[in-house]
Amino acid sequence: RETYDLGFVAESEAVLRRGGVVGIFPEGRLPREGEERPLEFKTSAAFIALSSGAPVIPVATDGSYFRLRRAHVAVGCPVDVRELMDPSLDEKGNLKLISEKLRQRIIELEKLINEPKK
Repeated sequence: RETYDLGFVAESEAVLRRGGVVGIFPEGRLPREGEERPLEFKTSAAFIALSSGAPVIPVATDGSYFRLRRAHVAVGCPVDVRELMDPSLDEKGNLKLISEKLRQRIIELEKLINEPKK
């Protein structure tokens, strides 16, 4: 946890090129008590999606997998991250923009999970 190993980027791209699926938790770590959830996303998921051309399927969970109760999960529609780009931004700016837009989609999915059940 004290070092950065970006080998997962190349490994993820290889899996995606073979038609596989990669699960990424873009926050990079678990939120601490009192931190806004979800945390700001790291840009690696956006980078991998852009470089591989793979769609991102946003998934939100209530985190119950850390407790002894049933987890609730919401799955969004696939996102072509190229459609989220702003041509006026450079690559770094676009990675941050895409990451924030994906974060907002997760927030919307979390709202579905947390709605009172009818």
